[in-house]
Amino acid sequence: MYPSPTTAPTTILCLACETASEALVYQWLGDSAYFRVEFVENLDGCRPGNRPIPDVILLDSRAGSGSLATLSSQWPTAGVVVLLEPTQAEDAMTWLTEGADDYLIKTQVTQVRLTHTVQQLALRAQTIAQRVEACTAELRQAKETAEAANRLKDRLIADLGHDLRPPPQQYFAPQPTAG
Repeated sequence: MYPSPTTAPTTILCLACETASEALVYQWLGDSAYFRVEFVENLDGCRPGNRPIPDVILLDSRAGSGSLATLSSQWPTAGVVVLLEPTQAEDAMTWLTEGADDYLIKTQVTQVRLTHTVQQLALRAQTIAQRVEACTAELRQAKETAEAANRLKDRLIADLGHDLRPPPQQYFAPQPTAG
């Protein structure tokens, strides 16, 4: 099941993918009504301000597992799928341990498997983004409430301070005695 064409397309960033992988990814996911696919050669081309926030990152293993930390710090809600060579299948657990969300063996990737993986991770990314947005709104409201309470406290202390001042000395002057 594809995402609804009335919603924004799922943004997929392919990082360090070889030409053959790029061709398959574009062939399988290049339908612009559902997916927006961007290809970048290396991490230097992955500056957050240069492009929309990706929902899913397809990371070729040639980029190295060190790139996972950089990607997760730049785009914490994006799901990362590592594309492994068949000879790297035994390294899959290492990639997952270091922060990848899923992996695909290049020679075993099918359109159905790739589409399913992308959709699942995009859905997860959207859910996380919605939670972050809801928490941010709650925090904003709590901050505004705390600031209002603080202003009220300051005003109350100022008013109490005025009421608690000692009366002017004239009230304590000795009264003349009659007599």
